[in-house]
Amino acid sequence: MHLPMVAKTTAKRRAGGQSTFRIYHGRGINPTAIAELYNSALGPLEKRMAVTAGQIESRLHFDRRSVYVGFLEGITEPVSLINVVKRAEKEVPDTHQELTDNELFTNTMENGARTWYCPWVVVRKEISKMGYYLINEEKPVSIGQAHVLQVKSDATRDPDAKKLYAYSRPAMIRDFLNRFGIVTTVEDVLDEAPKYYLNHELLELSREGITRKRDGLAIMDLGAYWIETNPDDPKKKFDSVFQFHGSLGGVFRQKLVRPYGQPHDLLSLCYRILFEYWLKK
Repeated sequence: MHLPMVAKTTAKRRAGGQSTFRIYHGRGINPTAIAELYNSALGPLEKRMAVTAGQIESRLHFDRRSVYVGFLEGITEPVSLINVVKRAEKEVPDTHQELTDNELFTNTMENGARTWYCPWVVVRKEISKMGYYLINEEKPVSIGQAHVLQVKSDATRDPDAKKLYAYSRPAMIRDFLNRFGIVTTVEDVLDEAPKYYLNHELLELSREGITRKRDGLAIMDLGAYWIETNPDDPKKKFDSVFQFHGSLGGVFRQKLVRPYGQPHDLLSLCYRILFEYWLKK
């Protein structure tokens, strides 16, 4: 039996109709179903980020609230989730592997944690295509955004929590670089992280952005990328993940950018980007 329900609200569809949306903590829910949902969001360039049912069981053992799972009425399988790692120290981990202890979450804290991190949000693709949204403070939010807001609400109420970060990524950085040529990836078992090339020129990844390794020529500035807008809708950010967090009030923290922060995430050139959510207490 899973834990008591965390939240219940109405999810509407843009094409009409609605359903009841519920969020539960993950312990007691089939870990295989949670792992399958987690992995359903992964494409060919992200396949090494997959998790196992055993890793889900481990994180829920150390913190029964480390996974929030969403259900829509009438659908037996979970449709959405968010992971939460809670740490005591102020220092931000340099990699996803360090943050999550290689997905086992042995270093998370059920109580007494100072800093909360959300490293992965997933909504089942077919559910996203249906256009479900919820209303938060008179504004529509997606199901994935509703998970972030629920974690923010819980962190705000937690007396020990002082910081909340989305340990996220620039999901469309390849699309941006493709404006200037062809991006290729080279993986070598002798290297700790993949190498990236633009038009056959080796790239250097840093906290500030991307340069050409040969001569330091600036290719992309991450601060400018944060404010880059969508050509088809200038009111929105170019990067869908930046839009996701920015529209919720998440603040891009360039000093906390982690080059090679997730060496298994080839889609995002291994970058990890932190967005801070203010906790008003």
